[in-house]
Amino acid sequence: IPPGEFDDLKNIHELFLIDGAFVVAESVASPTNELVGMGGIKRVSPNRGEVMRIAVHPDWQRKGIAKSILAKLESEAGSLGFNELVLHTLADFDHAVKFYKNCGYNLVGKDVMYGNQVLGFQKRLP
Repeated sequence: IPPGEFDDLKNIHELFLIDGAFVVAESVASPTNELVGMGGIKRVSPNRGEVMRIAVHPDWQRKGIAKSILAKLESEAGSLGFNELVLHTLADFDHAVKFYKNCGYNLVGKDVMYGNQVLGFQKRLP
């Protein structure tokens, strides 16, 4: 992992919990409640949050965990007064692009971040 790539995860409290939310998914089938997924949102403007770091362990993918994490984050976003969520994903992550589209996110732009093609998505919340 390149230095600095996951620095935000070293400071979850300040980045997500002061003015956002962070969700973890655990396996209750495991005696140690193994961490199987996570995701966060942070405020980027008064009524807008950014979805960040949705990830599910490969052994647990395609079981609805990411969808559950995203649904919980969207619920938390409403509680925080957000009426819109935005996110970015790598353009060549076809599975993520399809996932976000299936969850109601609309493609709103393309950009280059850290030398990678990224797609921007947006969803209005009820």
